[in-house]
Amino acid sequence: MTGGREPLGPEPGRSLGVRVSRAGWSTTIQDRGRVGLAHLGVGRSGCVDPDGASRVLRALGLDDAEPVIETAGGLVLEAQRPVTVLASSW
Repeated sequence: MTGGREPLGPEPGRSLGVRVSRAGWSTTIQDRGRVGLAHLGVGRSGCVDPDGASRVLRALGLDDAEPVIETAGGLVLEAQRPVTVLASSW
């Protein structure tokens, strides 16, 4: 357990069920950033579209602190098993 939360991701040896066929442009995995650490020299960073990320996470019944995939386009994912995908655009 890290930071009071269970670690994200599948059990060891199991896949998340999605394979990246093409990464696209500026595709990253982002969370809410590092709020409140600027005095230590740590930039906030995080999601480009925090409101969109929050909407998607709430729709899935997840906490706002969970990571999301952000892309500028061209991302191609291949489902290896049934998965739920939500998209938000800004």
